[in-house]
Amino acid sequence: MTKEELEKNVSESYELDSNVVNFRVAEGRLGVYILGQTAETWSDFYVQRVGRSDEDLNERLRQHAREKKYPEFMFMYCGSLKENFDWECFLYHEFDPKLLHNVYHPDRPDGEDWPCPRCTKFD
Repeated sequence: MTKEELEKNVSESYELDSNVVNFRVAEGRLGVYILGQTAETWSDFYVQRVGRSDEDLNERLRQHAREKKYPEFMFMYCGSLKENFDWECFLYHEFDPKLLHNVYHPDRPDGEDWPCPRCTKFD
């Protein structure tokens, strides 16, 4: 996983609104997301939270939309639980955990013993 792969595969930013999520994000797909807002210059996206859904990315993003805490989102579909976990860990470490609203390192899916691809948390 690289920053180049992320930039190639992640969506552009969209308003975090339930209607927009329903239009842009397919139901029943797993994937990762980035929440935050575009800078005033429109050239940078300020990342505030990262996450994943192992079942329904659309539903998870609509939950965040109802909270009205973050104005925009980006997303990327993943093809497996392992890929989903690895990308969430990548995002968590890439965007400096000390600056994110995420309190904890991403958890592994239930029943899995995969290591984090970026740190030794689960070693």
